[in-house]
Amino acid sequence: MVIKRTRHAKIFASVACALAIFVLLPLSAIAFLTPESTRAAGIAVPFVLQAPHSRWVQPYEDACEEAVMVMLDAYFKHDTRDRMPANEADKRILDIVALERRVLGYDKDTNAGTIMRLINEHFSFEAYLVRDPSIAVIKEQIDQGLPVVIPAWGRTLMKSNPYFTRPGPTYHTLLITGYDDTKQEFITQEPGVGRGRNFRYPYALLMSAMQDLVQDAKGRPIQGGERLAIFVVPGQGFPLAPTRGPGRCAPAPALARRLSRPSNPFWINNNSILM
Repeated sequence: MVIKRTRHAKIFASVACALAIFVLLPLSAIAFLTPESTRAAGIAVPFVLQAPHSRWVQPYEDACEEAVMVMLDAYFKHDTRDRMPANEADKRILDIVALERRVLGYDKDTNAGTIMRLINEHFSFEAYLVRDPSIAVIKEQIDQGLPVVIPAWGRTLMKSNPYFTRPGPTYHTLLITGYDDTKQEFITQEPGVGRGRNFRYPYALLMSAMQDLVQDAKGRPIQGGERLAIFVVPGQGFPLAPTRGPGRCAPAPALARRLSRPSNPFWINNNSILM
């Protein structure tokens, strides 16, 4: 009888201990006890609205690409603010608009290849194109602390974003900075709406909206562009986030430079290098 009581007491003590852990631990700590497949991941990127003072006129109506580049530049310069002040964001967007007009001769509706070129030639970080990326490949970038630029058909995004003014944007660009496997959602910095900081889109919706710029005979954006994403890598001196699993790391900067140079048009296609 003494042995049975001791065994029961040990079992009771173990159960009590386990309950105490879950009661006393903060929610943020409990999150780390969940299975890896259901964990969420995110990157802190300063949010920039493409119309920083909410004046939805040109060039701001079509400044989503510029806003995304401003956010990336701030992130790779170690800017840890939640949101960039409107005056600062406005100046940075207009600086890129002026750059585009000088280099390209226009600033409205720049496709993925042109965004890559602007980044590689005028910013301290680097970019390369990925054809038809999978959800898993995008999540790997986030795990490494690397945001992902997504060109998209904006009117598809409207199915999950009620804050766009109807009929909604056509060609659009946004930044993926996180994901939530439990809810099957990407966490984005959506420059097209005032509530765009950490805005969530379902995996399936954002993947179906992904497309590069394609235009009709009159230069108007239309649906049907190639499924592309723009992956970025830091310049020298930027610390990379650790990844899940041993031995995983971001693409080597030297490889990224070779892939992204306009004079050497390599592509990444589901992790295969094409020439």
